[in-house]
Amino acid sequence: GGLRAMASARVWRSISADIPSTEMTNWRSRDGGELISCVDIKMVPFRRRAQTFRLLLALFAGGCLCSPPGPPLDGLVMGSSLDPDGSMADESLVYTFRPFLKKGTNRDLFNHIYFQGDTVCFSVRTSRPVAKSAVRAWFVDPESGRRFPAERLDVEGKRISGFSLVGSLLGSFFEGIRDKPAPKGHLNGVSVPFELIVTMADESGEHSVSVKSSFVIRYAIMNESKGDGRS
Repeated sequence: GGLRAMASARVWRSISADIPSTEMTNWRSRDGGELISCVDIKMVPFRRRAQTFRLLLALFAGGCLCSPPGPPLDGLVMGSSLDPDGSMADESLVYTFRPFLKKGTNRDLFNHIYFQGDTVCFSVRTSRPVAKSAVRAWFVDPESGRRFPAERLDVEGKRISGFSLVGSLLGSFFEGIRDKPAPKGHLNGVSVPFELIVTMADESGEHSVSVKSSFVIRYAIMNESKGDGRS
């Protein structure tokens, strides 16, 4: 506020200097009267007027720059793959895997899915550049309330992105059944709910954004749904 007031005063002084000034001279007539005449008109050079306009522009621009910034974190999206710049390349969360055909435990099933390399990705914009050390991201299991750090976290300019592998999330969310036998087609057609939370800390405090979503497991040669996957 003080800087803008000083700038306003400076502009006003410059504008006032741009007003043509006159010197008034009194001419005495033969009959004793006086004739007032303008004999010296001083015009301000064009350069000063140009400077005035620049000051005005700077003043108004300063008002714009003082506008409140946008949300620190905005535009959080989920998907299955990222572009090199961290933006979302594919927003689908439906995954098709080679079926698990051999006998084994659910741990074996989760490892089978893990090594196929599919990822649950996220991407979010920031209002300003941020250090990677100031950013955190978690996947939350809504049933247990437990949260698990994202396996990959990147910061590129004003964008935060990352992912966790589908197999890792299954192993974490379904920890209670990992050592039980995996029935044929287990998890096929199952929608797995989750919440993603991203936080960012800066000089003004900690900011966060979150989204609730789910990803779907399908097998390439099976189409039957197998309940909620937790039995």
